[in-house]
Parts: sequence; structure tokens; C-alpha cells
Amino acid sequence: MPTLDDYLTASICVVNTITSLSAMFFVYGLYTALFIFYIRILCDSRGRNQTKTLYFWPTIVLFFLATLVVIGETIYRSIYMYITFKALQTKHFEALITFLRHDPRKTTGIAFTNICAVLLNAVADYILIHRCYVIWGFRKRISIPLITASIAANVVGMVGSSMMVAGIRNTADRENEELYSLGNDLIGIQLLMSVIVNMLITTLTAGRIWWMQREVHVGEAIYKSISRIIMESGLIYPIFTLVHLVTIHVMSLRDIPFDFSCISFQAAGIAPTLITVRAQLGKTIESMMCDAPVASEINFSSCSPRSDGISVDSSRAQGEVASLIALDLDFVRLYQQANPDARGIPQPHNAYMELPASQKPVIGHETRLESKCLGAAPPYEVESPEIVVPPVVQWVLGRRGLVPPNAIQGGNQSNGVTWYVARAPYQDGLHPGKTNGHIMYISYGGEEAAITGDFEALVGNQSAVTWVQCSGLFSLYQLGDAMPVVGGYDADGRTLYVAQVDLGSDGVHCGKVKEADTANVPFNGKEVVSATYNVLAFAPEDV
Repeated sequence: MPTLDDYLTASICVVNTITSLSAMFFVYGLYTALFIFYIRILCDSRGRNQTKTLYFWPTIVLFFLATLVVIGETIYRSIYMYITFKALQTKHFEALITFLRHDPRKTTGIAFTNICAVLLNAVADYILIHRCYVIWGFRKRISIPLITASIAANVVGMVGSSMMVAGIRNTADRENEELYSLGNDLIGIQLLMSVIVNMLITTLTAGRIWWMQREVHVGEAIYKSISRIIMESGLIYPIFTLVHLVTIHVMSLRDIPFDFSCISFQAAGIAPTLITVRAQLGKTIESMMCDAPVASEINFSSCSPRSDGISVDSSRAQGEVASLIALDLDFVRLYQQANPDARGIPQPHNAYMELPASQKPVIGHETRLESKCLGAAPPYEVESPEIVVPPVVQWVLGRRGLVPPNAIQGGNQSNGVTWYVARAPYQDGLHPGKTNGHIMYISYGGEEAAITGDFEALVGNQSAVTWVQCSGLFSLYQLGDAMPVVGGYDADGRTLYVAQVDLGSDGVHCGKVKEADTANVPFNGKEVVSATYNVLAFAPEDV
């Protein structure tokens, strides 16, 4: 332990205390402004949703714990500076000795500081690890080792803080002094473990952010890339903790003009809060990726309407889909239907479906699949040979496992995850399922299958489609006049439609359904079968 002479210096008594408290209050002011800004954004109902409020309570707890640490530091350092200054001025050191050995005010301040700092670290780890888990596509092999290491570090810290507080109540007792010393050593070990764990977390997160952003912002200025990585990965937290750890072990107590711990514990709250604020503002890497152009093209050409007994207004002909979708997907090249187009060339199955004659819209002449109509959207109406009305919804490529803009929402979970309608090739079929923006899931063979490669997402006008309630064995006649959105096909060539199932407290999930069968959705590693479900169809006013 430091001797009495170590405390009786102008540097320790005045300079260190004033500079430490000044720095602490300055950073706490910035933290408070950031927290208020976060609350104001959150209260804006226009930008609020379940995903954005996922970290609401952890962020509140972080600020509360940081405030308690500030109170504890203020109590301890203010009283210490006053008593030490009076002792130097009067040359009476009894009050100082009593304060250093057994003073309840000192014990209270140190208890607030150390115990709340460990809890602060634990909550910050939760947010940063979950952030890393999400950005890595919800991979458990990423999160489980980090969670284990974080728990171990924080348990060591809590034990050390408790021992330190118990021992510092009366350091005149030899056993208490040893208990305090051991607790202090454990806190040092916890700080080192925390630095290692958080450097690992932020390295994984920063590396993933760099990999994702270079796909769309190749020419971005390097300072913008670095600032985004630092802010979104929480890198400032382990950096500040590392600086604090170095100063207390390399420099002596006499030579420390500034206690970096007053800032490092606040970095544990600022780093996660900064991430949540950026998420509210739509500045995260996910938002940046979703705003990028989607590598998919849909082209149309006009042609004369076919004559098959269906009356069509001559002033508004229907256009043929000349090139349905040109996607840079492996499954477009690998999974091709045997159905030839008018020129006899096999084409990939893409959102076509069989319909009763009464439901078939007019589409020019025979298209890629004879006697079939577009299932991704209602007919494309042509006002003139040069003007084509775009589809209300369409299947487009999800870049690098990220959902494109205007993706059709298919469900959500209580933990804040939003599911979007998607599809991907699997086992000789093209299966509808769900994606959270990082990874896609489909149900197959009684299990939940994770699709880590490319997929197609359904995008467009959310109000142009609706969920029609169905039950039992599915039939197109359950939809009435509504036209279903085709999701794909199974290995037998049967058409698969997009389905949605409400699993109660486990959330709402989207999957697939086919005629004469019930709905199947992926959830928790299994294929969940439900006889009560919804089927995605075009809203009547848009058909």
C-alpha cells in the first residue's frame, strides 16, 4: 500500500484531484448530452421501432451506473483533498490518518466507484457482444466464447471489488490490509482481462464493419472509414481502459498528475451509447449497406396483346416481361426449369405460378413459361410503348447477406429482430423463408436450415401486399379474389407461396406453404408446422 508520504505532496493533494475531477465532469457532461440526445431521438415516434429500442434499458442502466461512479469519485476525492490540504496547512495529521485507515465516507465512495464500475463493464460487454453477434450474422460460435470470457472477467472484478471494500473499512487491521491488497490485485487482473476481451470484441466487430463497408464505399476517404469503425465497434472503450491500466502500473503515485480511471469507466457507457445513437440516426453499417444500389435489373418491352378471349382496353395494353430478372446469383445459373420459353431456351424459374383461368392476367404473347403468369407482381401496364408502370413488389438480390431497401417485412421477435421475406435455393428447390439482414433461414426436412450465401429478398411497396388469414390445408380458393405472391418451388416442382405464422411469445415468423398442405416456418433450429397461418397476397386495390 502507498505510505503516508505518498499522499502528502502537492501533486497528489491538489493537482491530481482537481485535474481528475475536472476531466471526469467534462467527459460526464459530454456523456450526459449524448444520453439526452439518445432519449430525444427515441421519443420521436416516427423513427421508433422494436429493433431500435432493443438496447433501451441497457443504455439507461449504463448511464445510471456511470452516474453512481461519478458520485463515488466525487465523494472520495473531494473529502480526501480537503482533509489532506488541512493537514498540510495545520501540520496535524490525525484526521488524515483516520481518513486513510477507517472512514465511512471513504469506504462509501470507493464502494460506489469499484462495484458500479464492474457492473458498468458487464452491461457494456452485453451491448458490445450482442452488437458483434448481430453484425456477424447471429453466429453462436462468435458470441459464446466472448460471453464466457466476459463473465469470467466480471466475476473476478466483482470478487476483487467486494474484497477491497471489505478490507478498506479499517486498514489498521493487518488482515483487512491484506484483504484490501488482494482485492486490489484482483481488480488489476479484471482490468487486464477486460482489455483483452474488449479488444477481441472490437477487433471482430471492426474487422466485420471494414469488410462490409468496402463492398459499397470503395472510394470512401480513409478518415471516414476509420471514424466509422471506431464509433461502431466501441473501440474507444478498451483503448481508454488500456491507457488507465498502463498509467497505474508504469507510473508511481507521486508522478501521476491525472487519474485516467475517471474517464475510462465513462468510456464503458459512452461507447455503447454512441452505437445506439448511430443506429437511431440510421448511420450504422447495416443502414449504409441497405442504401447501396441493388445488383439486379428488371427490363420490360411492349408488344401486342394476345387474343385469348379476354377483353382488354385497346388504350392500355399489357406488356410482356422481356427479361424477368437478371440476377448475379449462382442459383439462377444452376437451378433451371425444364420449361422452355418461346424460343425453346430453358430459363430459371422465377416467380411464376399456375392460376385458374379466371385469375390469369393478360401478358402479351407466350413468355418464358408457356401459359404461366408473373407471380411476383400483377401485370405490368403499358400506357405507351415507351412508358411502363413498375412492379409493386419484386424479388431482388440481397447483397452479401443484407436486405435491400424497401424489403417486405414478414415478422419479428421479442428480442428486436425483424424478419423480412426472402428465398434461396436449397435441395433442388427454391424455398421462401426469412432473413434478418445478415443470414437467411428456411425450413426443410423438419429442421431450420441457415443460408449463409446470397439470397433474393422481396422488396417494394409494403401497402401493395397483405397477409390473408388461412387455416387447414391450403387452397388458392381460400384467398378469394386475392392473387398470392409466389415464393418458389420445391424439389418436386410444386409451387411454394409465402406464409406467416404467429408463434405467440416467440414472435411472428415467415416461411412457406403449398397447396393441400399446412404452413412451415423455421424457428429455433426446427421446422415448425402450423395449421393456422397467413399467406402473402397482393392487396385487392393493386390487382
